[in-house]
Amino acid sequence: GTKGPWKTGGERMLTIGLQCSVQQLLGTGFFHSDPHRGNLLQTPRGELAYLDFGMMAEVPAQKRFGLIGSVLGLVNKDIEMVITNLKDLEFL
Repeated sequence: GTKGPWKTGGERMLTIGLQCSVQQLLGTGFFHSDPHRGNLLQTPRGELAYLDFGMMAEVPAQKRFGLIGSVLGLVNKDIEMVITNLKDLEFL
């Protein structure tokens, strides 16, 4: 495989990487917390492979729900929802 930056398929790798990161963080709560180009590999088949799992982290479900609620509040311009979720996250 090839480490980035990639001459071909770079935008696709970025899209896949962002989707993977969001799914890890918000879906399972267990995520690779150091996804830089030295830890990402484009396989010969054009897939994305993560390397070096020395820095992993976990976000509990309640915190994930707060993050999702904050984003939904921002998207819907619902300031009360944003404030409630930021308080639940102990950001306010």
